[in-house]
Order: sequence, then C-alpha cells, then structure tokens
Amino acid sequence: MNIKDYELEGQSLYADFSKTVASILGVISAQVPRLHVQQIQSRAKKVPSLRLKLEKLGLIDSDCVEMRVKDLAGCRIVCYTDADVTRFTSSGAMQANFEIDWDRTKIHHPVPDGSGTENLFQSINYVLRLTDARMQLPEYSRFAGLHCEVQVQTTLKHAWAEMEHDLIYKRPALQGFGEKLLDGIEARMRSIMRDHLMPASHEFQKVVSDFERMAAGIEIVEAGPMKLLGACSNNNERYDLLERIENHVLPYYEDVTATHRDWRSTLVACIESAWATETNPIATPFGEIAGYSTDAVSEKCLRLLQQIQFIDRPAVEETFDALLRLYLGNSNEKWRQRILRMAHEFAKLDRRVWAAAGPGVQELVVARAECLETGVLTASAPLLATMLSDALGVEVTGTTSSYEAVSIHSHHVQAGPAVTSIRSRALAILKKTYRLADSDLTRKLLIDALFAATKLPYRGVPSDSLVEAVLESAADAIEFLAAHVNAMPLPLLEATEDRVHGVHRQNRFGEVTQADGPIVAKARARVSAAIDQFRQATAGVADFEEYCVLVGFRSNFPPAWDGPNFGPAEETEYRRRAIDGYVADLSEANLPRWVNLLKRLATFETGDMASFQGLRILMEELGNARADLLRRILLGNHPELERFIPTMLHGLAAGPQRGVVYEFIDGSITTSTYLPQVTWYLSVETGGDTNRLKRAFDAALQSDDEQSVANLLVASTSPSNGNSSIVEDVLLPGIEYLSRKDPQWRRIGGWTFHLDPAPFRDLTEEQARRVLNAFVAVSSIDYHLEDLLSAVAVMRSRQVIEYFERRIPYRASVDDGRYEAIPYQFHTLHKELAKHLGLVLEAVRSWSKKWPKEFSYRADRFVALVFPELTDELKEALVAIARNEGEEGVEFLIAILDGYEAHPNTHEVYKEIVANLPEDSLQLGSIETRLDATGVVRGEFGFVAAYQEKKDLMESWLADPRLRVVGFAKRHIRTLEREIAAEQRRAEESHELRKRNFPKESNE
Repeated sequence: MNIKDYELEGQSLYADFSKTVASILGVISAQVPRLHVQQIQSRAKKVPSLRLKLEKLGLIDSDCVEMRVKDLAGCRIVCYTDADVTRFTSSGAMQANFEIDWDRTKIHHPVPDGSGTENLFQSINYVLRLTDARMQLPEYSRFAGLHCEVQVQTTLKHAWAEMEHDLIYKRPALQGFGEKLLDGIEARMRSIMRDHLMPASHEFQKVVSDFERMAAGIEIVEAGPMKLLGACSNNNERYDLLERIENHVLPYYEDVTATHRDWRSTLVACIESAWATETNPIATPFGEIAGYSTDAVSEKCLRLLQQIQFIDRPAVEETFDALLRLYLGNSNEKWRQRILRMAHEFAKLDRRVWAAAGPGVQELVVARAECLETGVLTASAPLLATMLSDALGVEVTGTTSSYEAVSIHSHHVQAGPAVTSIRSRALAILKKTYRLADSDLTRKLLIDALFAATKLPYRGVPSDSLVEAVLESAADAIEFLAAHVNAMPLPLLEATEDRVHGVHRQNRFGEVTQADGPIVAKARARVSAAIDQFRQATAGVADFEEYCVLVGFRSNFPPAWDGPNFGPAEETEYRRRAIDGYVADLSEANLPRWVNLLKRLATFETGDMASFQGLRILMEELGNARADLLRRILLGNHPELERFIPTMLHGLAAGPQRGVVYEFIDGSITTSTYLPQVTWYLSVETGGDTNRLKRAFDAALQSDDEQSVANLLVASTSPSNGNSSIVEDVLLPGIEYLSRKDPQWRRIGGWTFHLDPAPFRDLTEEQARRVLNAFVAVSSIDYHLEDLLSAVAVMRSRQVIEYFERRIPYRASVDDGRYEAIPYQFHTLHKELAKHLGLVLEAVRSWSKKWPKEFSYRADRFVALVFPELTDELKEALVAIARNEGEEGVEFLIAILDGYEAHPNTHEVYKEIVANLPEDSLQLGSIETRLDATGVVRGEFGFVAAYQEKKDLMESWLADPRLRVVGFAKRHIRTLEREIAAEQRRAEESHELRKRNFPKESNE
C-alpha cells in the first residue's frame, strides 16, 4: 500500500481498526482491579501527517507504507497516575488479548547517560495486532495483518505530549526567523515537564496512594476490627485480617487513646487463640500451600501491640501486664525469647519516648514490678531482669530517618531525683527476686541485670551526678552479692567475680577524663569498700581458689586486682606456680581430700574440656613428680573421674611410670571398660602401637561403642599410626560401621570428629570405592569431608566424580529437604577435579540425560563448581558441543552457563549456540532469559545499571559476521532498552513516593 492507496481506502480501514482496538481496551481495562482510566482515544493517521513522516524518512514513494509506519492506527489509554499505568501494564491484559510485536514496542522514558536524556516524552507504546482467534471471527477478518500502536500514559503527560506534538514535533522549517524563539519554547516545554508536571504527577500519586490505603481500611472499621478478629476461626483468617489492620486501619485511627485498651485485650486474646489453633493449609488454584503458623500470627499481634504501647500512662501499665500475661501463658522457650525482645524494646531508654515523658516508662515499669506477688515475681524473673536492666540504663538512644538517610542519636541521662529513685527501686526488686529464685540460671540472669546498674556511658563525658548515681548503684549491687557468695555454685561465683573485677578496673584503672569532685570520690570509696567486702567473702568459699586455678577460664587471680597489666602470660605463670604448690602439698595423708576435690570439680559442666586447663597441667606435674599418687588415683575406680582419665593417662605418660598407662589401656580393652576414655587418649597419642589400636577397635565393635570407634578412626589417620594394615583393619571398617549406624556418621554425641586426610590419598581403587560409598548418605559436604574427598581425588578423580553421580539419584530416594547432592561451593576439591576437564564434562553430560529432573537440583552447576572461572579451555569445549550437537545440546549448555556471570567467554558460547539454532527455535527465548539474569544488584537504580552493562556487552555481537547472531543481538538490545527504561521509571517513582512519605527526618 502506497500513500495514495492509504488516502483512498486505508485511512478508513485503519480508523475502524483503531476503534475496534479501543473497544477491546475498554473492556479489558475495566477488569483490572483498582485501575483508574480517564479516557481511551483512537484515531487513524491523517494523510498530511503521514506524508510529512514519510518525507522525513525518505520513504514517500514506498509501496509498503504499512510495514514502514507503525502508528497508522493508534490508541491511547490515559490513566490518572503512574501507578495506574504500572497496574495496567503489569496485569498481563495486553498480552492475553493481543499479539504484541515486542521488537517494535517501546518504553519512552529519559534514562541518564542515554540518548534520550533531553527527550522528556514519556509513554509506553505497544505495537500489536489482533489474535488469531479473533481473526477467525467474521467481524474481525478484514483487519488481518494490521498493526496498531497503543500508548499508555497519564493525564498530565498526555496533555504535555499533545501540546509538544502540535508545537514542536511539527516544527516548521525556519530559516533566519524565529529560530531562537522556538528553541526557547522547546526549553520551556522541557522545564514544564521536568519542574512542574513530573513533581505534580508524583504528588497525585501520593494523594491516590493515601486515599486507597484509607479506603482499604474503611470496610474493616465499619465492621469493627476487634469484632472481626474475635470471629476468626483459623490462623490464616487471623493473619490476613491483622495484615490489613496493620496497613490500613491503625495508621489512620484518629483516637487510639480512647480505644487502645480494647485493641490490646483483643490482640492478646488473638495470640492466645492462635496458640490453641493448628496450622491449616491454604488452598490455591495450583494446590495447597503452607498456612500461617501460630508464630506468624503472634508476631503480627506483637507488632501491633508495640504500636500502641506508649499512647498514655494506662497504655504503658497495660502493656506491662500484657507482656507478663503472655510470658507466663506459654512456656515455649522460642516464644518467651520473642517476648523478652519486645520487653527490651518496651523498657529501653528510647529517644522519642524520653523526649515526651522523660523516665516515665521506666518509672511505671518499676512501679508495676513492685506490686507483683511472690509467685509471679519468681516465675517472671527473666522478664523482669530484661526490663529492669533497660530501666537501669544511662544512655538514651534512637534514630531519625528521612527518605535518603538514617541518623543515630545518643545522649546521657540526667541523674535527677526521679532517675535516682528508679535505680534504687529497680535494684531492690532485683535483689528481692534473687532471694526468691529457684535456679542458678535465673540467678545468673538477675546478676546480669544487677550489673547493668554498674555501667557508665560508652560515649562522651558523663556528669558528676550521673557518675555518682552509677557508682552508688554498683556499690549497692556488689554489697548484696557479697552477702550471697556462699550459696553460689563455683562457676556462677567465678562469673560474678569476673563482673566485679570489671567494675574494679573501671573504678580504679579506667580512663580519667576529669578530676573527681568530693561527691564522686566518696562514691568511688564506697565501691572500693564493697569490692573488698566481696573479695573477703569469696576468700572464705571452700574450694573456690582450686576451682579458679584448675577449672576456671575467667578467673581473676590476686595480682589481677593490683594493676591493669596482668595479661594471659602472667595468668598462665600464676596458675603454674599455684599448681606447683598443690603438687608439693599432695601426700598420702591428704590424697583422699584431693580425690574428693577432683570429684567435686568433675560435677561442673563447663561445656568444653579445654576449660580444665589447670587440671591438665596438674596431671602433667603429678606424672613427673608424684606418679605414684597419680597412679593410685587412676586405678582407684572412681567413676566420677572418668572424664579425667585421658588427662591422667597423659600425665603418667610424661613421667617415669609410662608403663602404667599401657597396663591400664590393655586392661580396659580386655574388660571393655572406660573404652571411650582410653580411645580418646589413643586418638591424640603419637607413635602408638597399631596392634593395640586394632584390639581396641575390635573391643569397641563388640561393645557397639560408637564413640570409641570414632576415637579410633581419628587415631588410625594419625601420621604416626598410618600403614596399610591400619587402613584395612580400622579405618575402612570403622567408617562403614558408623555410616550404617547413622548416615551423618561424623557427628557422635554432639561432637564432630575430624580425620586426617593423608591416608585417603593412597587408597586402592577398591578402598576408595568403600570409603566413598560410606559418604553418599552424608546430607551435606562440609569443609572436612571435602578435604577427605580432595585427598581421594589426588589418585582417584574419576571415582570422586562417580561419587557425586551416586548422590544425585540418592537425593530422590530420601525424604530429606536438607540433603544436598551437590554442594553450593567447593573450597579445595575443584583444584583436583579441574585437572580432568574431559571427565567432568563427560560425567555431567551423562547426568543430564539419565536424570533430567534431578539434574536441575544443582547438578547442572557442577561444572561451575569445578571451574569457578569459565576458562578459554572450557569455552572451547562448550563451543564444540554447540557446533556438534546443535539443538540437542542447547539445554545442557544453557544449564551449564547458568552457573556463570556475564563474561566475554560466556557470550562466545551463547553466540555459537544462537548461530547453530533454527531461527524459530523456542530455545532462543531461554537464552534471552539467561542473558537478562542479573543476580543481586545494589541501590535503587541497580537494575538500570545492570541492564545497561548487559546492553554494552551485547553490542559486541553486532560485529559478528553471522547474520543470525546479529539479528538475535538487535532484538535483544531492543528488549534491554525497554528493560532499562522500565526500571528507570519504576525506580524514580519509588524514590519520589518514598520522598513524600518521609519528607523530613522523623523518629523511627
């Protein structure tokens, strides 16, 4: 069709077509929820306008105008706000009702550093035609082959575009007349858009957003939110309603003061109802998904409670009561920890609350706690300890934020009469609760809270009045604890003494920032007296000195109180001198007392035998100086001292009675007694007897003693014990035994043992097969297991690759979501496997054919794990697959390339794939999707930058001599340009809306 044909018949046809498209657009836009459309226009391009455009393009004589001009038929959907434009374009309505020509579709939006920076025309322009299904209907058949351009824009931008089109787009040809004036008009038009219409558009969006949020809450308010919550029958309903209340009701309630009591009681009741309700799945068109749990509903309720906790004085009191009720109402530890976190947020010295009410919240917390009955006081001790710790703080903190920054603020408390009263009353409550406490764990929490009163501000120079208040509190707390040291278990006493020592260092050796006045000096003297009182009290505690020397790892020996220079070296030396004294003191006469002392020390659980460092030194010294007495202790059949048997053996082995060690070990092996202890000793001994290891291993198997087998595995891999027979007789059967017991066999009784990888380097083919079979069921490959695999791979790389091949189907056979057939990352193994590129590609190619479904569970990333960088050698191998296998190998290659970020080498492979695929291959879409993948981006405009980088890299394809590659690149570059413009538009709107939501610094 030429321009004459268009004038005679085409314009009328295109006019009818545009009206038809507009009619369809009206129907589908009405079906998009919350979409506000101001008008839908349609038109066919006028002949003069078409002639002018063809002349500009040099196509005035064209016989295929319909292929050269995309807007012969045009429609425009004019929406109220940018959010409406986004809502419509993301609804999928256009794609569902039309065939979109994506190569000609364009998003007009200025992008920084792009070619369109000065062109402020903004619109989303679809080029489309009717679907084949519509074309088959008689009323639409005459529109076959016709395309229509559909613009989607806002009212404001529509008005600007109309004026810009009439005044500037159709700019007259001027020569020496009015050119400067017209340039000024163009500049003014850009200014109108940039300085007035775009800000106005964002302001409109803010208005609509606020109104929609308010409107969404009206239905709930009219029905009664508290009534609706009470009527919910399951946690899914509760969570959905709470979500709407949080977002659309509470933020706009104008008189929460009058209703907060009802809100609070309803939310607490909602939590308690959620506790008693099972989680129900949620039905969806795609099947059931997990429903909202008790924790999810409770968390949402707590967040709402926090929004109303500081409304007024009654609100603070009732929030305290609600926290107490919720804490005591559920003994689940995870739940209680969540309540403790809320209690911390409630009682801390918050800048915003302090500015409004000073220490009012802390005073109410203390007053409420003072009224609690004895039983409640005891049961809620951890909750009280948390809140009173915060009430004893001396720094008021908080943040303010704007749309672009967060500021952190802190200032000191002014220690007036109110603050001093709160501190003394809080300490009194803590001391009362300590006296009533029924467990050492509770007492420790209360001691921690007492020491919160001893802390000075971390920053700045505090006033004399604040220093005095803190010192008086510290003296009060330490005097109280001094009176209770005799009732403390030794570990708790050691920890408490360490806290007192911290106060001592602060009081006596802390940084001096100003001279003490008489009031502060008096308070410091009282603290010093309290510390002396505490030290005198601890000096009278039986066995405390020995505990500190032999067991403790936070011990503060007497020289540490004399100056700040008592460090780890001085501590070790002091410990050794004390132990030398114990050894010199030990005799036949007092041996029973020492045995009883060791038995008592053995009852303390420290969580780590390494904390018994002094006891190890004692055993070494006894082995050298008094081996006869150590031998008597070892052979004295003291079950309480079983845990110290390895230490005693170690001590004897260093002295003249080394033979006793092996006599004891051999007897233990023969009778199968103390096997875990003696095998532990064997696991750390150097140069042991391999026959003894074998006999111990046989005894451990007969006793079905997993711990001893694990100890002996460690011993068997020691360089001093390793030989071929120990591998066959202990290492391999031990691994197989433990793997039968538990697939995660390297974790025994909460202890993970590590094997030296050296023996695994020299395994025979059969031995390697046995070892690797035992590793198959291990759910995840950690550092230490990878070290073992790396050692095997030195000589048996093919078998290690086959090991991963066995893990892939095994994953499908176990119902364990934690099982990782292929790890997320290799740390050492890839260095060995990378030496065998052919083996790796051969194996992974076979996996993709054998298990196409399981292949998607990270097996496709195995190549990227072995080759973290796509090297030139690997690139050439992948290019060869693309050339030789064509479409059959594309899925495999795409899966492999998924493991790599965009890089010239990955693009070389993609180019080869594109060059060898048919032009209509569906795989081309998959390649475009992969090329668009960005991973993690940074900043609001991160996607814009990421897509721009991809576009820059894609432009290198245009130099390729293959037309198919160039054509693909041109299409994809157009796609990227749309993505860049869309992301720029989205990010700008998000930024501007946040700017209006947080225009100035506000408390957060």
